[in-house]
Formats: sequence, structure tokens, C-alpha cells
Amino acid sequence: MAKAKQAKGANVPHKALHSRLSYLYQAATYLSAQEKTSTAPAIPTPPPVPSQPHLQNAGDESGHNQVPAEPQPASSQFLTRVLLSDLRTVSMKMQIRLSPGMKHTICKRCDALLQDGSTCVTKIENKSKNGRKPWADVLVRTCGNCGCKKRFPVNAERQPRRPNRVSKATTQVG
Repeated sequence: MAKAKQAKGANVPHKALHSRLSYLYQAATYLSAQEKTSTAPAIPTPPPVPSQPHLQNAGDESGHNQVPAEPQPASSQFLTRVLLSDLRTVSMKMQIRLSPGMKHTICKRCDALLQDGSTCVTKIENKSKNGRKPWADVLVRTCGNCGCKKRFPVNAERQPRRPNRVSKATTQVG
């Protein structure tokens, strides 16, 4: 007798793309965390003293013996921006919704990773008269790179997506 097939869970469409988006975001956060730990100043090493100083200038006249400068490694902040830009591009092309928590940590203008205290400034504003309305609190995140401000309501319930709102409205009318 054949075994009964196991019931599969709900399949996620574009599972590979979701995992790619997750990887890009995790790599960007990892690189930004590594940048914080590696900001300690490096001790410069003095140039080696030549054993025959009179021969040091002999090779400089022709220019053939010059050592090319080492290429500077790309900053992790630049790599973070590239990864987040790729993340945004892939999600927009494939029409995949990013989670609100992920969207809140990416600058719309410069694709920088917004981290409190290091790359952005976070404060809560209440522009009602003298702050009388506690439900009018708004979290404002200002990007340290470009100055772009993102505003998020505090303690407000998220509105359901449009298809869910429309289906409820038609059932209540009918």
C-alpha cells in the first residue's frame, strides 16, 4: 500500500525572491554593524628605511620602478547602500511587498540603512495645540546622509489592504 501524502503548508509564491530580499537586507545590516566595530583608528606603519639611501632616488627619475598605490577598499556604507538599492529594485520589479519594519529602516532618497544614533536621528513630535492630543504623536526619523524625514504615526492601527476593505464594504452594503 502507498503512503498517504503529507498535506503541504501554504506555498509562498516567489520563494527564491523572498529569500534573496532577506539575504540582501541581512547582508546590509551585517556590513553596517561591521563598520561600527572597525572604526577604530589604525596605527600607521612607518616606511621602511632603505639600506642604501644614495640608490633610493636613482630609480625615481625613470618612473619605471614606482609601485602603484593600493586600491582603497570600498566603504561598507557604500556597499550597504548598493545592497539596499538592489533590494528596493528587486521588490519593485517583482511587485513584492516589503514588511513595514524593513521599509522603516531604509531611507527613501539615498537608500541608507537608518539606525538610531548612528545614521539617523529619531524623535517624537506632536504638532497638536500644546501636545493635547496624545493620539497625534508622530515618530520622525531624519536621515543623517541626505536629511530626508520619514514620519510614522505612533499607536495607530494599520489600515487593512484595499482588497480587504473593499470586500468588507460590499458585504455591509448588500
